[in-house]
Parts: sequence; C-alpha cells; structure tokens
Amino acid sequence: MKAKSEWATDKQAALGDALGGLLVEYVAYSTAVQGLPACEHIVTGDKLDSIMADHDSLMSPAQVSSMFGVYENDLQINGYSIL
Repeated sequence: MKAKSEWATDKQAALGDALGGLLVEYVAYSTAVQGLPACEHIVTGDKLDSIMADHDSLMSPAQVSSMFGVYENDLQINGYSIL
C-alpha cells in the first residue's frame, strides 16, 4: 500500500525505487550465476552425497535437543551462549 501512496504523491521517487529494486535483483542473480562454476568445482557428486547425509542426520528431530539448550535464563546453540 505504501507503493500506491508513493506513486500518487511522488511518481519520480516511486519509479526510482522500482528501477533500483530491479537493478538489485539483476546484480544478485548475475552474482549467483557467476559463482556457480566455483561451487560446482568444489562440491563434486561424491562429496555431495556425504554432505547431504551429514545434513540429514544433523537436521533430524532427535538431534535438535542436543544442539539447542535452555539453561535458566540462557539460550545456547552447540554449547555457545547466544543471549
């Protein structure tokens, strides 16, 4: 709704915001595409299988209690205090 009100009051600012948003999207996309060959070179098919197996075991509901812990007024992740 803010965009509609901005368009009604200041068309030049609204147009500048829209073009800025498109530019940011294009730069983010092109940066991601440019980085893909480096990522693909680092992670081959053999390594990916072991990484995904580790990921699946770490993200299982049984492991959540070992990663997160609440101790009185302190929240910890992997033994490190985050509060």
